[in-house]
Parts: sequence; structure tokens; C-alpha cells
Amino acid sequence: MGVTSVITWRKASYSGNNGGACVEVGTSADAPVVHVRDTVDRERGMLAVPAAEWRRFIVAIKALSTTRDQDADPPRSRKIRGVSSCQG
Repeated sequence: MGVTSVITWRKASYSGNNGGACVEVGTSADAPVVHVRDTVDRERGMLAVPAAEWRRFIVAIKALSTTRDQDADPPRSRKIRGVSSCQG
């Protein structure tokens, strides 16, 4: 997908408290998509998601978060092999 205007990037609010951010989300004025990239390795590329699908994803994540907040014993986070820490 070609990008004809500047993408405005922002760091995800839940990327971590260690001074970096793992994920950045970007939008451009002329494209109905949301771009997602790794903050640590920005040159690796980005994922372009239709804006409507992104909204559905966010709604689902918020619903999952609400459900997890109600659990007495939330699941532990897992480290994924090959994924760098948030130090970007």
C-alpha cells in the first residue's frame, strides 16, 4: 500500500513503563487505515489495517481487559521468543 501523505505516529499507551514503547500506531489524513509498527525496529516495516477493523480490534481488547479486571487471579504475562524488550 502506497502512502501519499505523512503518517502521524503515537506510542501505544500500554507499551510499558521502562522508558520505551513497543508499538506505535499511525494515521494519515488521506488513508482510511491505521498503521502499526515496532518502535524498536521501525525500519522493518509496518502493518496497515483498515480503520473499521482497527476499531473492532480495540473494542474487543477493551472488552477482554474488562473481563480480566474482574478475575481474581489474572493470567501471567508470557515472554515470546524472538521479541525484543521495549527499549526504543
